[in-house]
Amino acid sequence: MKKKVCDAWVPKRNQKGGEKGFFFVPSLQELCLEMLADNADAMVSLEGVPDELIRKLCNLLCDSRKMNTRFLELLLSGSPTEIRLKDCSWLTEEQFAKYFQTCDTTRLEVLQLDQCGRCIPDYALLGTLRQSPRWLPKLITLSLSGACRLSDKGLHVLASSAPALRSINLSQCSLLSSASINILADSLGSLLKELYLDDCLMIDAAQIVPGLKKLKHLEVLSLAGIQTVSDEFIKDYIIECGHNMKELILKDCRKLTDASIKGVAEHCPGLCALDLMNLDKLTDLSLGYLTNSCRALHTLKLCHNPFR
Repeated sequence: MKKKVCDAWVPKRNQKGGEKGFFFVPSLQELCLEMLADNADAMVSLEGVPDELIRKLCNLLCDSRKMNTRFLELLLSGSPTEIRLKDCSWLTEEQFAKYFQTCDTTRLEVLQLDQCGRCIPDYALLGTLRQSPRWLPKLITLSLSGACRLSDKGLHVLASSAPALRSINLSQCSLLSSASINILADSLGSLLKELYLDDCLMIDAAQIVPGLKKLKHLEVLSLAGIQTVSDEFIKDYIIECGHNMKELILKDCRKLTDASIKGVAEHCPGLCALDLMNLDKLTDLSLGYLTNSCRALHTLKLCHNPFR
């Protein structure tokens, strides 16, 4: 009987190592943060911990669905300068009111409460902000992506309470109307530099042009997924205000044609980043316009474009 010959043993390649077979070795900091995330309920204080490490720990807890009110209480204790929660879907209205009403926000510069549709309706904001007319005096960056119960009224309260705001992310805030841009312009017209409105489906691009023109120092504008963004919008807004623009995100704005890209290239000389993903009406002419005019461009996204 012929003896079966076994195949030669071949070591498994590490997935992160690629073809060369290098193994990914986590840093000591990463190992420590993972250990802390696994034992977050045993932590008693975040005093003295740098904001960068707290941010990484918060991301780990949100990614693993371990963020809870106990850690939130630690995060809000004292007088924090940053509160970053990329997923607030677990937080209720009652919990939001309880913990944020007692939080000292006088030094807060960054507030990220993404996916907060469950916990932040307008009346919850009003109840919290009623404690002080300048609840967020030093806030520079605000992100409320996914705040699907935030209306124009709630945004007005927020804008009035954060007089130093420079960047605001309102992506997927489905109740906001075109009037929301005028609200921001009236409160923050000389200050706001970054505005994200991705997938705000009630916003009509043509109607927000006058409000956008009041934002004199706007450098980053994201309108991804807003289907009313058209060549006419680019012509009306970019030709007059494009000289300040450094980043423009037009992903999934499917009405745009080469004419829009020509306008962007000619009137945004300082543009550094441009996202044109999923625009199926573009041709090779767009690439020519960008190549000839956008000398400062270092990030260009063109995925899923046929370029006929």
